[in-house]
Amino acid sequence: MIIALVVVVAAGLAVRQVFTPESMGEYGHYRGDDIADQKAIPVRLGTNDACFECHQPIRSIHKQGVHKIVSCEVCHGLYGDHISKPKISVFSLFTLEGCS
Repeated sequence: MIIALVVVVAAGLAVRQVFTPESMGEYGHYRGDDIADQKAIPVRLGTNDACFECHQPIRSIHKQGVHKIVSCEVCHGLYGDHISKPKISVFSLFTLEGCS
């Protein structure tokens, strides 16, 4: 029984050694290479302030009423999609369904 336990533990450690990335544990319990992987993902979400950089007149409208608690992206789609294709109007994504 003890021999079987030792074999199972040894097999588990061997499998762990084979499948654990080299950068694992580089920053605590994180995989160090994940930082570069995350940087490679394109930004798709933005804040309302990012929208107001180009759409300044909208800021005053957005700061009033029910709009002050709603992100622009809820109605107009993802920030990154609009930035990557600025000629496409975000209003093509906009409908009043579900807007109260």
